[in-house]
Amino acid sequence: MNYKNLNLKYNPFEDITPSKENLVWAGMSEIKNILETFYLTEKKIQARQLILNWGPIGGGKTHALDYFTSKHNTNFHQVGIRLPKDSASSIKQLFYSIIDSITLESIHKKIKSLIKEKGNDKIYSFINEKVQSPPFTKAIIRLGDDNDDIKEIMERYIYSGLTKTELKQVKLSRILDKENDFIAFLSGILSAFINLKSKNPNRFYLWIDEMEDLIYYNSKHYKIFSQTVRDLCDRLNKNFTIFLNFTLAEPEETTIKMLLGEALWDRINQKIRFKELSIDGSILYCRDLINYAQYNTRKEFVPFNKDSIKLILENIPSAELTPREINKRCSVIIEYSLKEGISNITKQIVSKYYNDNTVENEE
Repeated sequence: MNYKNLNLKYNPFEDITPSKENLVWAGMSEIKNILETFYLTEKKIQARQLILNWGPIGGGKTHALDYFTSKHNTNFHQVGIRLPKDSASSIKQLFYSIIDSITLESIHKKIKSLIKEKGNDKIYSFINEKVQSPPFTKAIIRLGDDNDDIKEIMERYIYSGLTKTELKQVKLSRILDKENDFIAFLSGILSAFINLKSKNPNRFYLWIDEMEDLIYYNSKHYKIFSQTVRDLCDRLNKNFTIFLNFTLAEPEETTIKMLLGEALWDRINQKIRFKELSIDGSILYCRDLINYAQYNTRKEFVPFNKDSIKLILENIPSAELTPREINKRCSVIIEYSLKEGISNITKQIVSKYYNDNTVENEE
C-alpha cells in the first residue's frame, strides 16, 4: 500500500500487539518518566528493586518491556521474558528463558573475562556467596573455559544433564536437578553480570510479562513460582531490578496480591498503574505515533487533523481507551482512506466511515 500519499512511511497504528520493528514511545509520559528513573538512578541506588506494572489489557505494559529492553548501556544488563505457560515446569522454563535471552556465548565471555580480571579464587568466592553451593559454583566457572569439548559438555550440562562419566570429564559432582538447583545456578550467573565486588558494578534488569497467567496455575504451582521470584530477590539483594507485568480486568489489587503471596507482595517497592487514557492523553499518544511515521513532521497529525482524531477517540468507550484499542480504531480508518483514495482524513471522512459501517451492520 502506498502510505506516502498520506505523508506516512507506514501505518503507525497497524501493530495491535507490540512490534519491535518501530519501537517508539508515544504519549504516556508520566509512566515513561517513572520507569526511566529506575534506569537513571541505577548507580545511586544499590538496593534490589521489585516493581509491579499493572493495568488493563492493551495498556502498554508489554510495549514498555520491549521498549526498555531494546536499550543498551554498558552500565547494565537486561532481559525480558514471558511467564512460563506450563505451570508444572515453570521454574525450569524460567531458567531456560533467561539463559536463552542472555545467551550461553555471552555467559562464556563474561565468566572468562571475570576469571582473567579477578582470578579463579576471587570469582569463586563472590559467586558462591549467592549460589551457596560449591558444586554449582564450580560449574558456573567452568562455563568460562575456552576448550571446545568442555564448552560443548557444559552446554549439555545446562540443557539436558550429563552422565557420571561426563561429569568426571569436567570435574563436577552434581547436575541441575531440583527447582532450587536451577534458581541457585541462575543467581550465580546473574551475580557474575552484576559483578558486585568491582568498583563499578552493573545492574541487572529482569522483566517478566504476562504474569496474570499465574491465575491458570493451580495453587501449588503459583505459590512455588512466587516463592522462586522471592528467592531470586533475596539472593540478589543488590543491583538487581525485577519488573512484573500484570494484566487483570478488575481494577483492584487483591487478585495480584493473592497470586504473589504475602511475602513477595511485601517486597514490592513500587506499583505502577497503567490506566486507561484520557481523551487529551490519547490525542498526545496519537500525535507521537503519527509524527514518528511521517515524511514531513511539520504537518502535525497529518493525514488526520486534531478534530478527526478526537472524533475517533470519542467513539471509544472510556473504559477501553487504551493504546491497543486506539490502534485498532485508527488503523481501520487509515486503511479505509487508502482504499477510497483519500489523503486528508477529516472529521467528515471519519463520520462517513462510521455511517457506512453502521449501514453495513444493519443490513
